[in-house]
Amino acid sequence: GVRELHDALCAFAMDRKWYSEMLPENFIRLRTEIEKQRQSGTTRITWKEYEKMAKSCGTKDELMKVVTEFLHDTMSFSFFGDVEMASKGTADTQNLLHNTLYISPRWMADAFRGVVRHEHGALLRYLEKDCKADNEEKLRVHRQLHELKVHGKVSAALLRWLVPCAPEEGKPADHPSDYWEKVRSGTHKEYVRERQMWNLKRVMLKTAEDEQHVVALLRGFRLMATTQGGVLVLPALIPRLHSAPVDGGAFHPQNCDYWGKFVTEELPPGAFEGLLVALQLHFPESRIGPSSATMYKHGNMAQVRVHTEARRRGEAARSELMFATSLHEHYTLVHQQVSAIFSLFPGLKVLA
Repeated sequence: GVRELHDALCAFAMDRKWYSEMLPENFIRLRTEIEKQRQSGTTRITWKEYEKMAKSCGTKDELMKVVTEFLHDTMSFSFFGDVEMASKGTADTQNLLHNTLYISPRWMADAFRGVVRHEHGALLRYLEKDCKADNEEKLRVHRQLHELKVHGKVSAALLRWLVPCAPEEGKPADHPSDYWEKVRSGTHKEYVRERQMWNLKRVMLKTAEDEQHVVALLRGFRLMATTQGGVLVLPALIPRLHSAPVDGGAFHPQNCDYWGKFVTEELPPGAFEGLLVALQLHFPESRIGPSSATMYKHGNMAQVRVHTEARRRGEAARSELMFATSLHEHYTLVHQQVSAIFSLFPGLKVLA
């Protein structure tokens, strides 16, 4: 119950490496400066801006890794890059995750709220009743919304319909910003419900770079992947009741010669979805269901499936994670990704 949760959270906090440590003055000053940036409405800063701020607070180069890990762990910001590479200037400057510190929890929560959801009553109402665009444009948005809700595939063009955006210069008639204006002023219950979810005085998407940062953030939290085919995939959105589109030859020895299986305690929420996100980066084509996936690369196949046994009286539930591939190198890849996912859940027991 509540007492057990309280005790578990206290034990977790006390186990952190920063617990009871005395903080250097420059750490506190840097944390204060970041808080000032946040209070001013800034949602993210670049590594160079952060590095300049840290040095102005008296942080030496050799302590950049330590102070960055501390501020990340204590939630002053979220940084998904490599500190040493960023400090040496060898990080990929074109990769937003390697070059950006996200300092606004509210902005991050809004990004999740807009994309990772199934309820889109206000948008459907707008498309059917109030949208003045031609039918082809309405159907396009409907199709993109269907792909998102059923298959977890995210169209970049759909983002501005999901997250509050600003008008663009030279925008076409009935731009997504017109939908958000309707959400601000509409009296229908769907608009009212949507309006209550947001602080619409604050616009999230003003530029194309803002859209890229939403995608980067979801990738950083292992919720979204960009496949080699350029498709954005968000497995966590696939409904649990949706039938799994598994390939007809799934786990057939004629197609996949290399097999593997892990038996664990019940997999935590997000573990299987995180595995699929990691694998999407290596396979340009995929078909994903709530408990299975089939992926392809150059005609070769990799398949993963999870099955969780119902909890019996006096026994903990168990999960079987199975995978099969047609190439040994893909078998090694899947095995490595499974091990990496398990490492994110230190308390998870692997039984076999």
